[in-house]
Amino acid sequence: MIFNLIICITVALVVILLSFFEFKSKNRKLFMLLNTVLLSLGIILCVATFISYITASASIQDASARSWFTDSIRMYLIVTYIIVAILLVINLITVFLTSKKNKNFKLMNYMRAFYSPISSVFMLLFTIYGVLVENNQISTFIYFTLTAAGQALLIRLSNLIYLVRKNGD
Repeated sequence: MIFNLIICITVALVVILLSFFEFKSKNRKLFMLLNTVLLSLGIILCVATFISYITASASIQDASARSWFTDSIRMYLIVTYIIVAILLVINLITVFLTSKKNKNFKLMNYMRAFYSPISSVFMLLFTIYGVLVENNQISTFIYFTLTAAGQALLIRLSNLIYLVRKNGD
């Protein structure tokens, strides 16, 4: 349980601090590298936990426990990936609204910079579902925590697109 809390706090702090320092530093290449690394880590976490879901469900002998496990994971993944898609689209809209032509809209720039960490922290709140469906047979909380951390890092795609667009201008 403490390990899962440390994962959530670490991901939230990294994303929030990176957004705060974006306004202080002019080194876009460093931010591109950091966002690329975070996005890659998010993809790896999502894929690795999905593979571990599959292997864990295959190793469960009890049919009712396997059914419960796969149903809880399926519901979690469907809901959270829909929410990630919606948050990512909103993030991308703010990225495209903060082009060089709209440089006078400082409020939109701040919204773009802080919407990503807020979205990421929001995604980390879905680890609560792991606590709700936890039982003595199968420990699901670590699966949901790692998936939520990966999904929170997937939202960094919008910041990476913003930095690529700014370097192209």
